[in-house]
Amino acid sequence: MKFEVPVVIQSGNILSRQHWSKRRNDKEKIEGEIWYAMRLSSNHNTSHKGRRAKIKFTRVYSGKGKMQDVDNAIAGLKPWLDSCIALQLIVDDAPKWIDLSLDKVKRV
Repeated sequence: MKFEVPVVIQSGNILSRQHWSKRRNDKEKIEGEIWYAMRLSSNHNTSHKGRRAKIKFTRVYSGKGKMQDVDNAIAGLKPWLDSCIALQLIVDDAPKWIDLSLDKVKRV
């Protein structure tokens, strides 16, 4: 399955300082965005069937301000991975179950 969700991913530093209720609300919003993007994609099969998943994120940088480092960007993906688990798109976010890649930065 392939789908795209064009959003700004918060840094791991920001996420770690958020109140738990804000993180929960954000996670529910993320689940909705992923679900909607899946429905718009051409492939509606949502079952992972116990397979290892390939997940590719592409960072987009506008050139304004400071760009996130790779570790901070990956930490910011945690709510997105948790939402994929909740929607049963992936089994788990452990390296055994996902092949996670963070693409090169595209400048706009």
